[in-house]
Amino acid sequence: MARPGYMLSVSGRLRLVEELRRRGLYVRWHAFEFLLAHKGRIAGVLLLEPSRGGCTLYCRSCPADLVQRVRDALRAAGLDAELRVVEVRSP
Repeated sequence: MARPGYMLSVSGRLRLVEELRRRGLYVRWHAFEFLLAHKGRIAGVLLLEPSRGGCTLYCRSCPADLVQRVRDALRAAGLDAELRVVEVRSP
């Protein structure tokens, strides 16, 4: 279980970056947004939403292995947050 406010701390988010990278994902991090690449392609954007205590993964196609890596990284980083997955469609 995460400490209150841990998702807001820089150290908590840095730990998440480390855990995502440890699982083979490329990560570019800005504030509460994490651009993720997997297998040489941009995979999606992970958005931390501390106000609702959750996270949202936005991606065009969300392979199960990518979603599981993100879930595992969140857990390992100590972020006890609900992960919502949103598949984005092109217009």
